[in-house]
Order: sequence, then structure tokens, then C-alpha cells
Amino acid sequence: MGTFYKLSEYFVAFGFGEFLPPSIVIIFCAVALAVFEFASGMFLLFRVDRRTVMTLILLFMLVMTPFTLFLALYDPVSDCGCFGEIIHLTNWQTFAKNVVLLACALACAIWGRRRRHLNTSGYWMIRLYTIVFAIILAVVSLRTLPAIDTMPYRIGAHILEDEGTYTFSAVDTSVGEDRTEELLSEGYTLLLISDNLREADDGEMDRINTLATYANIKDMRMAMLTATEDSAVIASWCDMTGAEYPVWWSDETTLRTIVRSNPGLVLLKDGVVTAKWSHYDIPEIGPTTFSIDPGQQPWTAMNKPAIPFELLKLALWFNVPLCLLLVFVRKRRQKSAAKA
Repeated sequence: MGTFYKLSEYFVAFGFGEFLPPSIVIIFCAVALAVFEFASGMFLLFRVDRRTVMTLILLFMLVMTPFTLFLALYDPVSDCGCFGEIIHLTNWQTFAKNVVLLACALACAIWGRRRRHLNTSGYWMIRLYTIVFAIILAVVSLRTLPAIDTMPYRIGAHILEDEGTYTFSAVDTSVGEDRTEELLSEGYTLLLISDNLREADDGEMDRINTLATYANIKDMRMAMLTATEDSAVIASWCDMTGAEYPVWWSDETTLRTIVRSNPGLVLLKDGVVTAKWSHYDIPEIGPTTFSIDPGQQPWTAMNKPAIPFELLKLALWFNVPLCLLLVFVRKRRQKSAAKA
């Protein structure tokens, strides 16, 4: 979703906001870009289709380097978004990085053509596995939440203390009152978050309304935060979904940073992010699914592993099957050579 938001930002920054493609088209482009970058890197590492991959990477850098020079000169966006929230680069730093990568791509392309062509028969399984893995990871991250959360509002972070460059606030626009302190006071708070109500998915409203009823019984606070300011759109949402919780305004960028889902659900305890769900994973009420009863409430900040552990787990998910495939391919080639 981060790439989706960044591509949308580029369209607006370059004056094409009125011609913004449908969301599904931008999402497809975001997934395609992620799959291309991941697959080309893996193919280059394992020398699969080496010459073709090196040529494609060189062409890609020949396009991206002048583009980032334009960004550096005219500064239409403040951050290219290359590394998401992990590393922030200025546009000039991004251009310098791409100059280095372009030089490396050029060297690899020249060096690769001088090298002896490798016998890559049987490597089609590695190609297929790499591409399928990247697509599945992208789709799962879109449907649920990113496998690795590097956002300032990740689980375990205080929603104010860890806000970084973002400003969290909740405003009741109907009366002009700031509700931020109310949401972050002691106890549990459920936040239903939608950066854009016009595009919010209402498919799980029954579960959300059940949670709202549960929150009322347990004396929990629950509110919806949205960047949509049109009162007619808000009223239409409430009528369509039967929402009995208040709908308050908050900054669009902040909401997208808190949870990559529209809508998404966030559980706070004393202002600390305790759990997050996409709208596809809204929990049902129950001792093993969602409960805030003492001794039964499993959603604590300690449930979320550290980022290095998440990276290791993701690497193992990709590399263990890949190693098995490499062993299979090698044995298959050895058998073919023995028969010859």
C-alpha cells in the first residue's frame, strides 16, 4: 500500500490529479514494480537469465536516474519513498544513489556479456517460484497488513511519543472540539480508521458493529477517524453501515501511516498501539479471538516480534523452499549429464 500511496502522490504532484487512474490500476502497478525489483534481484544473485536480467536492470536505471534528477531539481515530492519508512532520503540523496546503481548496472551488463553463458536448464522452477512468492507476498500484504511494520505507529509504540514527523490528532468537526486526549486516556480504545470514506470497504461492517456493541458493554472507547471532510459522505457511511460510534477527523497521511488498510482497526491501551487488523481480518468476539477480560486479553505489545525476527522469518519462508529447489535442480542436471 505504501507504493500505491506514493504513486498516487506522484500523479497529484505532477498535476494529473484529475486524471488519476482507478485504484485497482495503481495497485497493479505497485505490485508489478515490487515483483520486478524482487525477482530481478534474485535472478541476478543466482545468475538466472543473467544477460536478460542485467539488460532489464540497466534499462530500468536509465529511466529512473533522469527521473530522480528531475525530482531533485524541481522537488515535486519530498521523499521518493524508495525505502518506505525504514530510511528517508532527500531527492538529491536518491539521485546520488541511482547514479551509483546505474554505474553498477552498466558494469554488470558489460561484464555479464563477456562471461561464458551458463547452463540454466531446469531453472524455470526457480524463476516461477521467485515470481509466485513475490506476488503472493504482495497480495497477502494488501489483503491483510504488511508482513513487517516499520511505521512510527507500529505495535508497541505510543501513538504520540513515537509519531516522528507525523502529527496525530482527532477533531470532532461537528462541534469543533479536539478529542485527542479523550482517545489516548487510560484504558482501552478501538479506532476504526479510514483515510478516505468514499473508497472504504464496508464488507465487514457486521463484525465492526458487533465490536462496537462489545466496546460499549465493556466501557471501552470506540471512534472512527477519517480524513474525509464532506458531511454528506460521512452521513451516508453512517446510514449505510448502521454506525453508532462517533466519526471524527484526522490527518490523511497520519491515518495511512497508522494502518495500511481502508478501513483498518487499531486497539490502543493507555495510548499504546496494542493490535492492528485490516478490514479482512476484523476479529470475532471470543476468549481466543478478541476479549479484554483479565487473563484472556491476548493482544499485548509483547505479542509482536521485533523487526529483525520478522525479517529472519520472512527470509526463511523464501530461502528454505528455494534451497530445496536448487538441490532438486542440481540433482536433475547431474542425472541428465550421467545419461549423456
